[in-house]
Amino acid sequence: MWCPGNTWTVHSSEELQSPEVPSSFTGVLLVGSLVVAMVWANLSPSTYLAVVHHHLEFPVSTITPLHTVQEWINNGLMAIFFLGVGLEIGFERRHGSLQHRDAALLPIIAALGGMAGAAISFTATVGVLGGSSHLLGGWGIPMATDIAFALAALQVLGARIPSELRAFVLALAVADDIFAVIVLGITASSTITITAAAVSLGLVGVIALLRRSVKARWPYVLMTAALWLTMAIAGIEPILAGVLCGVLVPTADDPRLLATAERLEVPTAALASAVVLPLFVFANTGVTFTSSTFAGHRVAVVVVAIVVARTIGKVIGITAAVALTVRLGLGRLLPSIHRRHLIGAAILCGVGFTVPLLFADVQFGTDPGLVTATKVGLLIGSLIDLAVGVVILTIRPRGASPAGVANLH
Repeated sequence: MWCPGNTWTVHSSEELQSPEVPSSFTGVLLVGSLVVAMVWANLSPSTYLAVVHHHLEFPVSTITPLHTVQEWINNGLMAIFFLGVGLEIGFERRHGSLQHRDAALLPIIAALGGMAGAAISFTATVGVLGGSSHLLGGWGIPMATDIAFALAALQVLGARIPSELRAFVLALAVADDIFAVIVLGITASSTITITAAAVSLGLVGVIALLRRSVKARWPYVLMTAALWLTMAIAGIEPILAGVLCGVLVPTADDPRLLATAERLEVPTAALASAVVLPLFVFANTGVTFTSSTFAGHRVAVVVVAIVVARTIGKVIGITAAVALTVRLGLGRLLPSIHRRHLIGAAILCGVGFTVPLLFADVQFGTDPGLVTATKVGLLIGSLIDLAVGVVILTIRPRGASPAGVANLH
């Protein structure tokens, strides 16, 4: 139901129809933000860096590790994006593609397979190219799928692909991002303040109690902000607060009704698509290309490892996981999804920057050269995946017809 850029049709004050196809509006904004960041970073690197590294003096800055514009966007505003992801999980679990075990299990296993394939291929490539142990720590960077970019690409394809494929990719991308953020939260939390962590756990319990009787939106917004703050103080990845609260917000028993989650989801989606994600892309993708951009063995290793992981490892991981799951009878693909659709969608799942850049900031944040290498690798890999994925999904083999599960055997 939710994806940055979705459009909504409200039939009455109590009824909502969720779109099946996300708008390409977010994709256009993200590409525009990427272009602006790249052009600005190369025309005037000093002013671009001055903007994204500008210190913001908020009252909570003294008790949290967030100080610069980039840090507030990555670990503050992005909580809004992940609140939307959590709300989507809650809706899909009750009314959508996650309500039936066999349908829900397939995209979840596919997400885990893609993450494993990307991480393993990154590690293997670094090892083959003789990278240091420090570079091996970047194994989490290429794991996650970018929901907005992947679904925007599918939106552009329109009727060339079955609507069921979009639902599958959405469920896969949501599961992918959630698992990746959990891994990020675990790996990024080197020093945890026990008291603040205990308060965070207590707030999660309070939100779970609120969902039984409180239907207004603002209590959940305030609790999300409070949980975000306590997690930031505790040293736990604060954007996890958005996911946790989003999952706990109550949804309606009838999908046509506007329950608390559905009413909160509309402004959250709009804010994430129009503001949060474009700002994130702008603040994180400005790469200054100079004669030294690709200089050094370490930089080359990271670029190649990320490209291999995003264009090969992730695709193999997703398709192999789906094929194995179907063969074991643990999940099923709808007959309208052809093998070509699956491969094309798996390739598009390698497109994106959001969570990978969060991983890069945690792992390589003290080494600007490796952060730049990460951005270059993600950009090259995303362009390759976008081009190849769209071509595969656009060109239909002569005489081909959707064969669904049968094509995986």
